[in-house]
This record gives sequence, C-alpha cells and structure tokens, in this order.
Amino acid sequence: MSEDAGQAPVVALLGASGYVGGALLPELVPRASQVLAVSRSGVPATERVTDRRLDLATPGTIGTVVAEASVIVHAAAYGTLGSTWRDAEDPASDRVNVDLVRELVDAASRRREPPLLLFLSSAQAAAGPVSRYAEQKIEAERLVQQAGEERVLRPLILRLPTVYGVARPTGQTGRGIVAAMAHRALEGGELTLWNDGTVRRDLLHVHDTARAVTAAFDHGAAVAGQVWQLSAGRTESLLDVFTTVARAVAVATGRPPVPVTSVAPPDHAAENDSRSDDVGDGRFSEATGWIPQVAFGDGVREVAETLHEKAASH
Repeated sequence: MSEDAGQAPVVALLGASGYVGGALLPELVPRASQVLAVSRSGVPATERVTDRRLDLATPGTIGTVVAEASVIVHAAAYGTLGSTWRDAEDPASDRVNVDLVRELVDAASRRREPPLLLFLSSAQAAAGPVSRYAEQKIEAERLVQQAGEERVLRPLILRLPTVYGVARPTGQTGRGIVAAMAHRALEGGELTLWNDGTVRRDLLHVHDTARAVTAAFDHGAAVAGQVWQLSAGRTESLLDVFTTVARAVAVATGRPPVPVTSVAPPDHAAENDSRSDDVGDGRFSEATGWIPQVAFGDGVREVAETLHEKAASH
C-alpha cells in the first residue's frame, strides 16, 4: 500500500520492541518511508527506523506519534509490558489495552485525513467476555469501530489466536503455552494437563502473524473497515502440544522426555481453559492470499532450541 503520488507512508508501530512487534518491524521497513518504532525499551535506529521511546502506560504519550503517521499498527498490549492475559485484572492493564485506544482515537480526530489503523485484537473477543482480557479487547474493538463509523480513522481489526514461536531478530519466545511448557521441561518438570488434554488450541507462529499484518497492510483498501480472524488453519490438542514440547526439549538437551501427566483442573481455572478454539473461517486468506507457512513441530523445535541455548549461556 502506498500514499497518494506513490510515496510510501510513515508508519507508527506501537509495541515495536515487543513479541509480535519485534517480528513485525523488519517486515514493515520495506513498505514505509519511515517507521516510528514506539516502545518503552527502544529498538536500534536505522535510516528508515526512528526509535521513539515512550511509555505507553503513561497518559498523553501517543498524540505526537498519531499526528505524524498515516498508518498506525497497534501491536502494544499489556502482556508486552511484562505480563500475560491472565493478569488483565490488574488496573494497569486497562490503561494499555483500552485507554490507549481511546487516546489514539482522540488524537486521530484532530487530523485532517483519517489514518489507517491496523489493530491487533484477540480471538477471545469473538468468544465473548470470558475473561477481563477479552472484555478489554471487546471494548477496544468497539472504540475502533465507532471511530471508523465517524470517519476519524480507517480501521482494520485482526483477531489473533494464540501466538507462539521464536521472533526474529529479537529472539523472544513469548509468554504463551508453548514457551511456558518448554521452560518447565527444560527445568526437568513434568508437564501437567488439566483433564484429558482434548481441549484444542489454534496456534499461529509469530512470523506467520507478522506476515498476516503486512498482508493486511498491502491490501489495505480491500480489507479496511472489517474484522478479520487469523488462524493457523488447524488446531492442536493440548495433549499433542505438551507431548510435542516434551519431545522437542528432549532432542535439544539430549535427555529423555519429561513425563506428561493429567490432573483435575484447579479452582482458579478460567472458563476459557476448558473451551476449545474455533478454527478461523479462512476469509482473510481468500482476501489477501496470506497462508500460514510454519509447521507446528518446526516452530516448537525452534522454541526448545532457543531456550536451551539461552539457558546454557547463563
């Protein structure tokens, strides 16, 4: 996608040093005249990457970035600030997951031309408010869609399933189920399923996720104004996930696989823990030609190898 007169746009990437943002940044650079890489910890600046160190958890930080960019990619989430979706009960999560969107919309309303907003949401928003995190994403989507109806911005919402894998070039492995179980297996701990492990998860590799965002970027006019569900195109049972992780860690370490066991769910288990994911409807692939490429086993193997190498270097 390009600006009028063929000039590439200025793109603001919120959460540029985060898990998904770090994988997405190299994909955006060839498509932009300049990428405003917004993060708290910073990223290496280059000729076409401007390092904007901003704490998005602080009110009033986003206005200048929105004023400069004609395309905004919102990849920031409370999880990238050192937490996970389970910690969305923390009041600070509202600040990043909801209030930041409200400020972004307000800043966009002051522009003469509405910017394109690629908003990375969650598949949990489609399942209803089963957690505080899902409630936050639903509210954020509502704000984005309302702003689109009012022509304040041109919204494009991508609902992500569980994202896993090693993000290059940052080497981050995320904080999801695959990385968590790989950490545990590397420590020699058994991998414990709740119930029989038949719950299924749609697991999308982080680089397939980044390519999906750039596919949306490239087809902006055709896909803007809609909500799109991303999907790996298949689901994996948690039993298969845990077994695959155990075997991958065994190969990486040269040790026998840790056992995979089963127990009853604890009292603190969330409703979503016992609900299988739905596979996406494939509309996004039909509209953009995007197809996930990373096989699940390959992605898990790279996570195991990366975490093992990091542990061995310390």
